[in-house]
Amino acid sequence: MKIRPYTPEDRDSCLVLLTSNTPEFFSVADRSEFEQFLDELPGVYFVGEQGDAVVACGGWAKDSSEIAALTWGIVHRDHHGQGLGKALMTYRLKDMSGAEGLQYARLRTIPSVMGFFEQFGFQTVAVNKDGYGPGWDMVTMQRPLG
Repeated sequence: MKIRPYTPEDRDSCLVLLTSNTPEFFSVADRSEFEQFLDELPGVYFVGEQGDAVVACGGWAKDSSEIAALTWGIVHRDHHGQGLGKALMTYRLKDMSGAEGLQYARLRTIPSVMGFFEQFGFQTVAVNKDGYGPGWDMVTMQRPLG
């Protein structure tokens, strides 16, 4: 997979990635929030390509002078289990590590995918019951950078 910076021309492809993972990993209501995110990127964002197809996307943004938040990491449903999420995560963590002053990476996710992030040293620091809506608990995880 080739990873490159997101461009506005990638918007529709990224929305397809979200749709492919709805409703198992994202709720239908997440679409409008993701659209707004893509239109007003708060940080850096990347896409992963295989051939001419965008098969993954994800990025990060500064939460504070010491904390970077991972943002909207998505792999197309048809490509789960192929190591693309791991490659994108490794790429984003390396990119964050190069930013001056950042000490920690933080993310918010759902319980069913916590194990994926634990592989990278993330630990749960908070659970917000129904934080994403009824039946959608929000898990905050963090790990040191470096």
